Amino acid sequence: MALTSQLRLPAWQNGVKSQTRLRAPSTSLCISILNLHSNGRECGRLILGLCDTLSCLLKPLAPGVPNPEVDYNLIMSMMKYLLFHAKMKFTRHGDNAGMGRCDVYQGLVDLLGLLVVDNYPDLPSLEELTKVESVRRLRDKLIADERLSLAMEVSTKCGLDPAGVWVAWGMMALQSGDFTTARDKFSRCLKPVKDRNVCTPIPSVVKDIVECLESMPGTGSMEIQVLLANPGSIKSLISTPSSTFFEETSMDSAQFQECVFYLRTYGTYLSLVDFHRRHGYFMKAVQYILDHKCSVEVYIEGLLRPSIECGELGRLKDQMLLIDPSLERWNPFLTATCRHLVKNKLHHLLHDFQIFMKDFIRAGITCFTYFYQEGAQSYLDLARRITFLFTAQQHMQAYLEPAHWGNVQHPLSVRQRQEGDRDDSTAVRLVKGPEEVSRYMKTIALQIEVTKYLQTSFSGPTGEALATRAAGLSKLPTLFAGQPVRNDLTIMILLCGENLETSFTLALRIIKEYKLGAVGIFTHVAREMAKLRSYDNLRGLLGCVEKTEYSSDDVMDEILGACLIVVADIPEEAKEAENIIKMLRKDANKINAYILCGKLKSAYLLAVKDGRTEEVRRILRAAKSMNQPAVVNICNKWLEQNSA
Repeated sequence: MALTSQLRLPAWQNGVKSQTRLRAPSTSLCISILNLHSNGRECGRLILGLCDTLSCLLKPLAPGVPNPEVDYNLIMSMMKYLLFHAKMKFTRHGDNAGMGRCDVYQGLVDLLGLLVVDNYPDLPSLEELTKVESVRRLRDKLIADERLSLAMEVSTKCGLDPAGVWVAWGMMALQSGDFTTARDKFSRCLKPVKDRNVCTPIPSVVKDIVECLESMPGTGSMEIQVLLANPGSIKSLISTPSSTFFEETSMDSAQFQECVFYLRTYGTYLSLVDFHRRHGYFMKAVQYILDHKCSVEVYIEGLLRPSIECGELGRLKDQMLLIDPSLERWNPFLTATCRHLVKNKLHHLLHDFQIFMKDFIRAGITCFTYFYQEGAQSYLDLARRITFLFTAQQHMQAYLEPAHWGNVQHPLSVRQRQEGDRDDSTAVRLVKGPEEVSRYMKTIALQIEVTKYLQTSFSGPTGEALATRAAGLSKLPTLFAGQPVRNDLTIMILLCGENLETSFTLALRIIKEYKLGAVGIFTHVAREMAKLRSYDNLRGLLGCVEKTEYSSDDVMDEILGACLIVVADIPEEAKEAENIIKMLRKDANKINAYILCGKLKSAYLLAVKDGRTEEVRRILRAAKSMNQPAVVNICNKWLEQNSA
């Protein structure tokens, strides 16, 4: 009893002793106890749970603050020991899923071991390494800390796409001037574009690479390459400073060559063309279009559009000529240029480019379509633009003269005629025969004459307003349009000319030149004159028509009949209606005219004069409908006398 009391320890010492015994790690004791478990599969799962719990001990106390009381190597060895025995448990019971989980955990433990060896403070738990988002955050933090080999291990062992790590690794090598390593790293994550001849944006990584290289200083890059190749040469570099300086855009600079390499390997034709143009190598960019048979879309986006925006279209044309003075190789791009300029309504640039490519006929058409006609509100506006018609004439003349074609082959050459001389509006240059070009020139000359004449005629304040109203036009007619518009122009000339004889002479020339319907035009003009009560001009028009080959009885009566329809129902114009009837040449037409005007007695006298029984019957019917009993009586009496 006394001995027992002497050996009894104080209570606090017993507590410390028991606590120490409980915390002493012993994986072998743990496994020995678990071997007593009746269910091997459940035992294996329990061991994996113990590994999860142990891995939580590796987590830092706070971000970047490791736990100094934890022996990381001991924890790692304990987890490996436990995983070995867990896999043995699953193997004995043929649990393939369990064995797979053990393999996964083993890989994750190996990854934790690498992080521990690299002295990485923010260690994750095994459970966190099984979650994609947690692993991605870990990888991104490793990339940000420039622990790229660790980031690659994380990506590989956790099934993440390693492309981001390769890109970061390559960019780091690029920024440090190690271009060889950068190429190797980028080759593992970049792939060449399948179709380089399209206008799709280049991969963002390639764009970042080029921007990084362009932002690097032009000097020093060669020295970095020398040092990387031979570290022992640093003394000679220090003792003999380089006297050669390379500009950023120099073709000889390492940065420039690297840009070209990445764009050629991973970029598109458009990116290379645009790169050379931006750095001042216009000739190389232009030559590249031909050498690689680039599409017209690449040409437009890479050369044409930027040249227009920067005011360098003239430079582009010069380079085209230097490469191919005949412009034959540029044919599809010439057509694409014109279409682009038309689509964007850049008509002055279109005109200059058409002259450059010797498309003289279309250049002339551009002059009178866009510069002369477009936007004009009156013939006074057209008169102020008349110089463009003279320019169009010069272009048509240049088309006919081979001296203006330079090295560009004339489309009417002997060789092309042998191949087949045909007009094709879809050809690179509009091809017309000399006769048709002469007709173009004649039309332009006649339009110049019309413009000058109408300018004089419309000098009054109401001249053109009257002409537009009379002809019922919505826009200005010219000779460059179709037959209906030419008809309108001829009517305008006849209605609005200062001198009717001069107007008629000019109108008659247009009618004969373009084979217009003369009778319809004269009839329309006469009708409009009658509406305007311009009877003197009407008589003048009839006098002019009588001097032409259109002065037949039928034509003259048709013109007068149109006028009579206008004035027949207007009592105030009865005298003028009588005068118009008197000018009719055929009695049948006069009878119809009298009936139209309600002058049935005059119609009766003219009908009985020639014994026209059918006309008398028609007059009788008209008299009944108009309630003229006197005419009814005399018609009945005449018909009774002449029917016997």
